Amino acid sequence: YYTDEERHRHDVRPGLTGLAQISGRNYLSWKERFKLDCQYVNRISFILDLSIILKTIIKVFQKDDIMESTKQLNFKDLDKERMKNGN
Repeated sequence: YYTDEERHRHDVRPGLTGLAQISGRNYLSWKERFKLDCQYVNRISFILDLSIILKTIIKVFQKDDIMESTKQLNFKDLDKERMKNGN
């Protein structure tokens, strides 16, 4: 169900964290997550990686963007979401 642009998120190996994780985690929609993943692939650099790691550490200690209930999820199963939207 990936668009051509979204497939580029697989041009890099997955890591422990990423732009989507420091930008809202589970509060983001699939569309927003894919957009951030593609931004990372297009702007990859050591400085960006370092920035993401530092922001991840801060998020963990501040306990930002932590969900206490799955009712707060802003995204659904990708298969169901894409089938519903006809993509």
